[in-house]
Amino acid sequence: MTGLSLFGSLGVSTHSDRLVRLWDARSGRRIAADRHRDALTACVGRPGLVAVGNASGGLYLYGTESAFHPCASR
Repeated sequence: MTGLSLFGSLGVSTHSDRLVRLWDARSGRRIAADRHRDALTACVGRPGLVAVGNASGGLYLYGTESAFHPCASR
């Protein structure tokens, strides 16, 4: 695990296999996941929004209330 953030009833984590995972913080059950091309280094979440950073300086924003795909990137 390369990053972890808990917010409300959810958690988000980044992993060395380039996955970002959204999960239920109470049960630990995975809700969604997405794979990236570059290594992921950080994540932070708040209700409705997750931000994920990668080793190339990219920043990806995910909505948590619908499909878990990047809704914006830089």
